[in-house]
Amino acid sequence: IAAAATAAKKELRAAAVAGGLFWGCVDEATEILTMEGWKTHSTFDGSEIVATFNLTTKRLEWQGGMGKSEYNVENEPMAQIRTARLDMLLTLNHRVVFVNRNTSAAKVRTAGDMPRGTSSNYLVPQAALGLEPTDPLPISPAMAAVLGWTIAEGYFAAGSALVTIAQSERVNAANCGLIRAALGNAGLTYSEGRGCGGMVYFRVAARDGSAQAIRRWIPEKLLTADLAFRLTKDAAEALWMALLRGDGACGETSSGKERWCFVQVNTENVDLFQALGQRLGIATTAAKRPGIWTVGVRRQPWGLWQSKKNAVSTIVRYTGVVWCPTTPNTTWVARRNGKTFVTGNSYLQVEQSLGGIRSGAPPR
Repeated sequence: IAAAATAAKKELRAAAVAGGLFWGCVDEATEILTMEGWKTHSTFDGSEIVATFNLTTKRLEWQGGMGKSEYNVENEPMAQIRTARLDMLLTLNHRVVFVNRNTSAAKVRTAGDMPRGTSSNYLVPQAALGLEPTDPLPISPAMAAVLGWTIAEGYFAAGSALVTIAQSERVNAANCGLIRAALGNAGLTYSEGRGCGGMVYFRVAARDGSAQAIRRWIPEKLLTADLAFRLTKDAAEALWMALLRGDGACGETSSGKERWCFVQVNTENVDLFQALGQRLGIATTAAKRPGIWTVGVRRQPWGLWQSKKNAVSTIVRYTGVVWCPTTPNTTWVARRNGKTFVTGNSYLQVEQSLGGIRSGAPPR
């Protein structure tokens, strides 16, 4: 990754010298997805490994950050986009990544040049497949499913090494079958106990190390960045489905299609659930309600820039911090108010007299 970043930096320098500097930023409420999780402008220093979007393959890739632009503005005109799927606040020269509905080609335009009418053929990617780990954890899909069920429906007994997963067979017989299959396929020793209301308690034994095998990966019974980013694709999908079936709710759209929602009280789990969805190409939108988070799982991995129902791209005035990273792919994965999207980055400032590159504020 470091070598690729160095090579890309040379190409970026040449492009910047030939074409001039390019500054385009997002507001301070926008976050970036890194290999450590979501970061704000104040916690991101520009050198982290970040999630980027390859405009040719339309897949997500991990790349080393190449710097960060950050500066203050006052009464700055900004493009604001708000829909059920998207929430963006961008400087007018910020590079917007979109896929043309008619050609399927990934393209880039500045926010100021994007349409502000009543309809658009521009689809903003919210997620994409990719982010495959180079050093995957030794966790099988079956064990990943067990970890997901434990995070969602399990508990660690006080004063005991036992791990228990609880599920109502009366209400969710299918889930009970999935838990049994995951435990068995993972080679874990367990017993079943019965309780009121058709509850089944799957007790994973400690005497042969089965319970310890679960605790090893989730000592706090929470999602971790390693689980979100270092599982194989098959294992990541198994983890996702167990989490969704355990802590999710399924409804129907007006057309009769399933609509899933992940319900959670723990903010860290919400953050990493959305990050896990990114690498699986699944778009999500998170919303905070009193005492609880709900994460909507979307059927399409994109949001429409505008539609006849949502003519929402407007110009507003903004005072505060604006910022943007620089990456070899010239793109990055962002989140604002719980809504994820792929977007463009700032180019770095070229100091020809020193022959180097640095990040910072553009000349004002």
